[in-house]
Amino acid sequence: MLTSSIIKTFRRWPLPTGIGHPRTYFTKEEISELIKKSEKCSELFNKVISRCDYYLSRLETHKIGNIRTLAHILEELSVAYVIKRKDAYLKKAQEIIKIILSQEDWVMPEHKPLKIDLGVAHVAQGLAISYDMLYEHLSSGERSKIEDILINNVLDPYLSICVNKSEWWTRSKYNWRSVICGRIGIVAITLAEEYPNAKACLEESIKGVLEVLDNGGIDGGWSEGIGYWGYGIGEAVRFADVLERFSNGVINLFEHQFLKKTGDFGLYCYTPDGGCFNFADCAYNPPNTWLMAKLASKYKNPYWQWYVNRNPPISTYGFIVYDPTLEEKDPNELPKSKHFRSIDIIVLRSGWNIDDVIFFFKSGKTAVSHSHLDINSFALNAYGKRLIVDLGRWAYAHAAGFFDVRKRRWEYDANDTIGHNTILVDGKGQKYGEDNYGKILKFENLGEYCYLVSDGTKAYGKLLNHFIRYVVYIKPYMFLIVDDLSSDEDRRYEWLLHYEGKIEGKDELRIINEPGVLDIISLKPNSEEDRVISINNRTSYYKATYGWVSYENKYLSIMPLHSRKDYRFVVFMNVRHLSEKVKIEAELIKFTNEEAHIRMLRDENRYQVYINFKKQDVKVKSLD
Repeated sequence: MLTSSIIKTFRRWPLPTGIGHPRTYFTKEEISELIKKSEKCSELFNKVISRCDYYLSRLETHKIGNIRTLAHILEELSVAYVIKRKDAYLKKAQEIIKIILSQEDWVMPEHKPLKIDLGVAHVAQGLAISYDMLYEHLSSGERSKIEDILINNVLDPYLSICVNKSEWWTRSKYNWRSVICGRIGIVAITLAEEYPNAKACLEESIKGVLEVLDNGGIDGGWSEGIGYWGYGIGEAVRFADVLERFSNGVINLFEHQFLKKTGDFGLYCYTPDGGCFNFADCAYNPPNTWLMAKLASKYKNPYWQWYVNRNPPISTYGFIVYDPTLEEKDPNELPKSKHFRSIDIIVLRSGWNIDDVIFFFKSGKTAVSHSHLDINSFALNAYGKRLIVDLGRWAYAHAAGFFDVRKRRWEYDANDTIGHNTILVDGKGQKYGEDNYGKILKFENLGEYCYLVSDGTKAYGKLLNHFIRYVVYIKPYMFLIVDDLSSDEDRRYEWLLHYEGKIEGKDELRIINEPGVLDIISLKPNSEEDRVISINNRTSYYKATYGWVSYENKYLSIMPLHSRKDYRFVVFMNVRHLSEKVKIEAELIKFTNEEAHIRMLRDENRYQVYINFKKQDVKVKSLD
């Protein structure tokens, strides 16, 4: 309903004329406030100036082979010039404009034969922002050259491709669509008077961005992971910001319910060591800081501002959107556990402080953009360190099948099940497809403890009849993982745990990543069963798109020695500080086909967990 309403409003709205430049990130009237802000937030702004001074003194821009890097530098120099009025910035920007205009092709080599791709959108936006910022300082000849190349090489082909749906990204609901549509939409806004088809272009951009936002969860979750959330939703928000300013608030994409909630996705997936829950193709970096800054400012959200104040945006656009007057609130006031139902991810936290425990759990679809075969996988951070890890994003190898979801993508450990904290069956992992997915059946947050029940059966195709994973979190330090598995024929079931740091022990194992320690007791299989426990270290070497790389995959494997139709793993885990001497115990009190009773102890704190396999239910009782 909102999407159709916005499109109807847009069609009735005449594009404004004669509003002058700049008009994208700010207007001429807002420059004086930005200058004051640069003084008030000098530490933030000085990072921008330091980079720009580096571009002047030590960077030979004519030797930079990556035109996208040049476009980014150009945008920074142009914005910095408007605020700082340093003539050398203008001169260097004009030099870069000439270099960019001299390039015949902005399409990234790995994306050819596309005519419009992420590279074209990136360079076009950088050039357009520079045109917008430096409009009064460019000669009519310089402006004409920029207008011609942006219209002929970008806007005209973009409009034709969108109308005819002639390139695959026009049907995407993920980051490619919002990045291309958002960035080229900004180009259309910049050249609104010079380009007769600007409104048609802008409509295609609005429709494309809204279709991506409509694909987001009502709770703010994003299935591509935090990295592509920061990229794809980030560029959607940047476009929304510029469009709202250009239309004087008439076209307001910030009314979208997904955007009103999605800052929670960044806040909950953030780890205080400067990382995140890096599921899917995502590096271990903090959630996009300028995106969080813009969302916090737009919606006056003090909890998101808390995150921003601890992770201040260092980009030029981040400086512009950061609101230093917005007061923060400690997110420890919020519920510490959250289920993003739209993507079936659960976050269990003891808090947001450096010493707190954070447990991430992943279920959901396999057939989404940039997905991994990671159903029923998890990760754990404590004391500011990663203990149980997701391998995250490995370098892309376009020519070697990195995105061939039919087969070759799953030959890279980071993407396949062998790179995640879940189950292998006869050495095989999960499958990719619409029919292969996981589903969180239950999640309860009951004060002293939380539990979840997740069904991963369908992720394995015909390998399994049944895979239910139970996770019990007794706050703040104890975890119990129980896996209920069955198949039509005898199988070898293998329990995987990927770790950071070092691992010690035999029957009672310890992962140590100072100062964090994770104690692990395997109750099934236990020391009275035939079993195989191995510490594995696989290193993959391959030629990525931009050169040779190598990656390590360290993991603990636990499995019964012999194959069987049914098996249940029971693993107890305890988190502690390296300096702590903690007494821990775990034992199976009752274990039948119908139920399991597990007693757990940490010092004087004793609990009994009751799992009903038939009802797929969990109860916890304190024995103190």
